[in-house]
Amino acid sequence: MWRLNVNEPERDSLWVELKPGVTSLGRGSANTITISDTSASRQHAEILWDNAKDTITIHDLNSTNGTYVNRKRISTVLELRNGDTVRIGRAVLHLTNESGELRRSALGTHFFTREIVLESLDEHAVMIDEVAQKLNAVLDVEDMVREIVAQLKRILVLEEVEVLLAAQFKTLRDSRAVRAIQSRSVEVTEMNMYVPIISSDDVDGLIRLTRRVNSRPFSHRDMGLAVAISHQAVLTLNRLQLLEKNREQERMRELLLRFVSPLEVDYLLKDYLATGQLPELVEQKATILFSDIANSTGIAERIGTKPFASLLTRYYQDVTNVVFRYGGIIKYMGDGIMAAFVSTSSQTVVPQEVRAVQAGMNILNQIKRNDYLLDGEPLVVGVAVNTGPAMVGYIGVGTRAEFNVLGDTVNTASRMESFARPNRLLIGPETLRNIEGRIPAKPFATIDVRGRSAPIQVFEVVGK
Repeated sequence: MWRLNVNEPERDSLWVELKPGVTSLGRGSANTITISDTSASRQHAEILWDNAKDTITIHDLNSTNGTYVNRKRISTVLELRNGDTVRIGRAVLHLTNESGELRRSALGTHFFTREIVLESLDEHAVMIDEVAQKLNAVLDVEDMVREIVAQLKRILVLEEVEVLLAAQFKTLRDSRAVRAIQSRSVEVTEMNMYVPIISSDDVDGLIRLTRRVNSRPFSHRDMGLAVAISHQAVLTLNRLQLLEKNREQERMRELLLRFVSPLEVDYLLKDYLATGQLPELVEQKATILFSDIANSTGIAERIGTKPFASLLTRYYQDVTNVVFRYGGIIKYMGDGIMAAFVSTSSQTVVPQEVRAVQAGMNILNQIKRNDYLLDGEPLVVGVAVNTGPAMVGYIGVGTRAEFNVLGDTVNTASRMESFARPNRLLIGPETLRNIEGRIPAKPFATIDVRGRSAPIQVFEVVGK
């Protein structure tokens, strides 16, 4: 019994039993087998089964785009043999003889080698191109699995197709499936075929195909097609992993841009991509800047919540731009901000104390220059800068991490800021030591800080 297996994009696989005599092929509806591909002519080709001689021949009917047998365009009448492949446009027709097909059953173990993959891709190039187009459109693993199942069911007319990913292997009890994974081999039984999804080093998944009861056994051609699709699954997984990596990098970039300048983001991302985590809290020298709006509660009551929210947003934008300009890391604190300036490989030329004080001076100038007026009165802010040891880093997991700075240096800076109104810039003694000769300052006051046994001398910056 001679049969043709007809495969076209977007159409279910079709088995056609040949009758003695002529089987016509083409786009016209009057043909024995209708080819929907637009590159097929209306009367494209004929297949003749000479029952007396038991020969099958094919004849191209001067079609526009030609008829191909085993990837070669034919120009004369050609005798076909069991296993030959005919291509008309994107339609692929595979000729089989039932007895010959049985003899070519793929039953047994077939090791997954580079050669078997290359041979499979070459033999099924047209159908794999169609599958590849489908898989290139998927955006996550779940969609990939659904698409592989749908394509294999359509092309091979199977009872069931299941795709297992590596995380599901531990629950496997099927000995053939386990063997396919451990031996990196294709395992074919009477009812099932197990095809591993193999990347360069690992088995990333397994495809289990189940044929219909009383249907023909899996052939070498079926196995080749399944191997070729498993290879496409590997390429898709690699693409999705790269896509997820890019998404993760973009999510982390968006997170970091809340705290640091774009320049510092690139620096921090290098560490994150190398280690998978942001810098944890570590003790280091830091210069801390506090700035907030005086009497913010009273202002909100006087002008209303919505106008105050608009004012605060404008204040955040102006102050953030200044802090980022001088390489600081910012944290919003209700009606004010805290900024940390530390020494990193991207910030080594200008000392952190100088950058922090310059940022504080610019914040005051920005508030004055942008005319923050409330009922004709200028907005009052305070700025304080203090230097010393602190715990600096990120607390949390992945994209839920938050930047933080902890320690006495931070508490002291916060306390100093409460003395910095109206519109003063106060600095601590350690900060002063590192800006002397660059930015002028004068003694301001001695203040008490909760938790400290002795008061500290605070200085006021007087430079423009």
